[in-house]
Amino acid sequence: MKRGGSVLVAIRVEGTQPVRAKLRELSVTGGLLILAKPLGKGDFAELAFQTSKGAVHGMAELLQPRRESTSRCPQPFRFVPIADQDPTHLTL
Repeated sequence: MKRGGSVLVAIRVEGTQPVRAKLRELSVTGGLLILAKPLGKGDFAELAFQTSKGAVHGMAELLQPRRESTSRCPQPFRFVPIADQDPTHLTL
């Protein structure tokens, strides 16, 4: 689903200050963030954002950033399971 970059995302990579991004695309497996500068490929991050269906808070692996211009950096991510939760017992 294309989001048009209007959804703000709070990102926290362990050991760094929180970063904000815009969400361009979202699927059940991941999505595409628009950042001012790229985060590290392979880093794991906590993501939090609000959708029309409710809040999303999860863990993601950051993938290889793409370079489109000097003012923005698209970076794909994939959701990863949280180790201490059994996905068959999640409450929605």
